[in-house]
Amino acid sequence: MLHALLVGAVAVGVSGAFHPVAAADTSPLEVKSVTASADDGNVPANTLDNDLSTRWSAEGDGSWIRYDLGSEQTVGSVSVAWHQGDSRKSTFDVQLSDDGSSWTTVLNRKAGSGTTLDQQNHDFADASARYVRIVGHGNTSNDWNSITETDIYGADGGGDDDGGSCAYPADVLDLTNWYIGLPVGDEESPTNVYQPELATYANDPWFTAADDCEAVRFRAPVDGVTTSGSKYPRSELREMTDSGEEKASWSSTSGTHTMVIDQAITDVPEETPNIVAGQIHGDSDDVSVFRLEGKKLYITDGDKDNHKLVVDDYEPGTRFQAKFVVGDGKVKAYYNGELQTTLSKEFSGAYFKAGAYTQANCDNSDPCSGDNYGQVKIYGLNVTHSDDGGDDGSDGDSAEAAERYGWGTPLPVSDEFDYTGAVDPAKWDVPSGSVGGTAQCWEGHSGNGRRCGKNSTVADGMLTMRGEANGDTGWIRQNSDTQYGRWEIRSRSRNIGSEGGLYHPLHLIWPTEDNRLENGEYDWVEYSDPDAQCLTAFLHYPKSPSDEKERRDLCPLDMTQWHNFAFEWTPEELVGYVDGVEWFRLADGANDDRGNIQDMPLGNLVIQLDNFTGDSGLRPAVFEVDWVRTYDIEPAGEDPTDPTDPGGGSPVQVADVSASADDGNVPANTLDNDLGTRWSAEGDGSWIRYDLGSEQTVGSVSVAWHQGDSRKSTFDVELSDDGSSWRAVLEGQTSSGGTREQQKYDFADAPARYVRIVGHGNTSNDWNSITETDIYGADGSGGVDAGADERSSSTATRAPLDAADVGPGAA
Repeated sequence: MLHALLVGAVAVGVSGAFHPVAAADTSPLEVKSVTASADDGNVPANTLDNDLSTRWSAEGDGSWIRYDLGSEQTVGSVSVAWHQGDSRKSTFDVQLSDDGSSWTTVLNRKAGSGTTLDQQNHDFADASARYVRIVGHGNTSNDWNSITETDIYGADGGGDDDGGSCAYPADVLDLTNWYIGLPVGDEESPTNVYQPELATYANDPWFTAADDCEAVRFRAPVDGVTTSGSKYPRSELREMTDSGEEKASWSSTSGTHTMVIDQAITDVPEETPNIVAGQIHGDSDDVSVFRLEGKKLYITDGDKDNHKLVVDDYEPGTRFQAKFVVGDGKVKAYYNGELQTTLSKEFSGAYFKAGAYTQANCDNSDPCSGDNYGQVKIYGLNVTHSDDGGDDGSDGDSAEAAERYGWGTPLPVSDEFDYTGAVDPAKWDVPSGSVGGTAQCWEGHSGNGRRCGKNSTVADGMLTMRGEANGDTGWIRQNSDTQYGRWEIRSRSRNIGSEGGLYHPLHLIWPTEDNRLENGEYDWVEYSDPDAQCLTAFLHYPKSPSDEKERRDLCPLDMTQWHNFAFEWTPEELVGYVDGVEWFRLADGANDDRGNIQDMPLGNLVIQLDNFTGDSGLRPAVFEVDWVRTYDIEPAGEDPTDPTDPGGGSPVQVADVSASADDGNVPANTLDNDLGTRWSAEGDGSWIRYDLGSEQTVGSVSVAWHQGDSRKSTFDVELSDDGSSWRAVLEGQTSSGGTREQQKYDFADAPARYVRIVGHGNTSNDWNSITETDIYGADGSGGVDAGADERSSSTATRAPLDAADVGPGAA
């Protein structure tokens, strides 16, 4: 298909590999001109030359390309081909404007599929506009934005983005510890699909990825096959353990067990419009479920279907978060982060279920056909189990890392915001200067709008930072520069306008010398929408001219609700916590293009609500902070050599080491403090075993992987009292693939004499090769893996939002 315009001297020709995706079988609209915020010599006109080998490219989060249609027209979709789009996912917004100045976002934080070089169509609700702008937020490899071809299409009556591609539900959700029960197969013996088959399984339309790759669709028809214990069909996941090999079975009186489902009920059966969307099941019956009956959404208590009314007018397709927290003989149920009911329940043999469990069949619903069904779309699914109490789920007042880990008394620079007016000048710096004629105003991020003192005020026991429609927003810096420290902040955010560019809330440590490429930058709380349902951290290495960084995502997490965000910076590592639970742990990583990640020389805590859009067209928002507490890394009176202190610790002594096999690189090499030697053995299941000589309490292992900077190794950690019977404390963990240095992997403290690392090969072959191992004692941790891949803390990820140039000195 040829573009409707020849821009400048662009030669129009159709490449043999060019297969554009049309929207609603129409021709693209004519583009009169194309411009961009910047380019690297690959100019904007290249996106209109029908040649996938040319491109527009610009570096930086917020770089844009703008298409002028010449006059106002109705547009309904864009079709975009991404440079290297078969190996990386690009993240972007689509914005419309009548005048080229005021913009409306119609697609926010969309992502390419990462599987094709061809064009992908991204649909939105039909709207009138003269200008169409694509705003780039980098890709999964770097912060460049590179488009090879773009088409813009007119009205199509649609509104659902169908860009991206995913073959199986497991491409969308982490299904490692689940199996799926389906409404097909033999009566009273329906089809169940387990791991590893589940990783590459779909059954359309009963269990399949949604077209936009953002959710998994579960559908159960009234005429479907049922289990022997139920008269209703289901398309439902059942919780498993051991990478899907064993059925989960836990108790309400031991440990804490949490399931969070980000979902929408899209369809209900006729006549009996009832469906279950998420449940706790005991050894013989369901304990509590989220159950929709027509328009009324309930939380049940055993056989009491109408125990707690949550929503009395639920509209199909409305996305919501369902959460169960089980512990201490209680079940706490939350809807969109708000506690709805607490049930006193003691039960065992329990497991979680998620999907569509239709409460209708051919006896109570007509027509009796596959076209009469209940359906649920799940966007995110996260299950955690902890032995130490975990998230207590108490009415939004979640645990604090400072209390859990004994950080001591907050320093005087901390702020409870128990006053009214401007922020305390003894504790906080605000912008200086008078940009735009207003005192205490600087230019904003990348020159977008202004950062002003007037936009950060204290009242009613909290700090409120306001982002205005005109681009004025808030920024404050703690009046304390330091190397190392601990901080905990209780905050939330929300949009208060209906449209416009989105503000970015952040908590970060910005280098005092104002040179992040030289000194590093720690954006330990960052997200691209005040109403976000996910949290991201970007930790930038110092001495890195190419701005190398580590990214961590935590989903789902409702950022409009209060949470406690904590950050620990010590000479040994960086650690992040959410609501008292460890989220990430990073250390070292130096190579030819970067220093060790924890080696920023000096920094300041900064809180900001960033403007990535411009001087107008922003969606008003607020960023609210209840308190900020700062701590020394060694509280007064504590022993800095105490291994239970997160600020220090020494490995326990290993009495002996052995392995299932080796290739001449022997197990003892992992204990010689030399990263140039290694143990190696080929084959899935090869293991190395460390004997501590006697039973001790252990809490983590620190492992360096051979060629660990170019490939990811997968492994389990197991403990044993006798060297014969083993229990897994970490399963299916994956190294970062970004460092040859040791990486720490944390688990719940447990007694053991033997520690075994079981290898499952790496991303290049089935060899298991370790250069160094250390084993650490009790550390009081809840057991969240602190390794580089963070598989256990994030079941759904969002595309990158680059954190470059977000600090106070950004141009």
